[in-house]
Amino acid sequence: VNWTPSSTGPVVLTAVAIDNASVSGSSPGVNVTVAPGTPPTSVITSPANGTNLTVNIPTTLTASASATLPATVQSVDFRVNGVSVGIANAFPYSVVYTPTAIGIGFQIGVVVTDSQQNVFTTPALQNVTINVISAPGPTVAVSSPTVGTSVVIGTSTVVSANAIAQAAGTTVGSVQFFANNV
Repeated sequence: VNWTPSSTGPVVLTAVAIDNASVSGSSPGVNVTVAPGTPPTSVITSPANGTNLTVNIPTTLTASASATLPATVQSVDFRVNGVSVGIANAFPYSVVYTPTAIGIGFQIGVVVTDSQQNVFTTPALQNVTINVISAPGPTVAVSSPTVGTSVVIGTSTVVSANAIAQAAGTTVGSVQFFANNV
């Protein structure tokens, strides 16, 4: 008979034989230990170590993962500073993460589980370290009047500017004008 253990730990194997007169005989127990299988492996492929992410802007986290046959990868749990931010159950292994706080040294790691319940957790030295920065503001430049133009006191002058949003998903909401910062 082929036996496939379903959990790890100590197990006592026995056999019982029954003859044609319905009399049984039992074997002495054989103590065995069911060891875990080979854990899966994984590498975070995006973002790169040292990347600056922008607060409140979604970013895709991606990892490669593999299991030793006959096991298959069942889940890749992405974690930032130890807290789950999403689980991918199929290749390609990725989730969308939106950082909500500005800071430096955030650690991205994964916990991979295979079909035989073997688990891989990214070692601390292999975590990807990221920083979360504020979104850049729009760029703006006065386009009229041009530098060096003389304006006559008491005369209305058109002042205009070109403004361009810099952060993904944003638009310029308003432009304010000042003369000598007033």
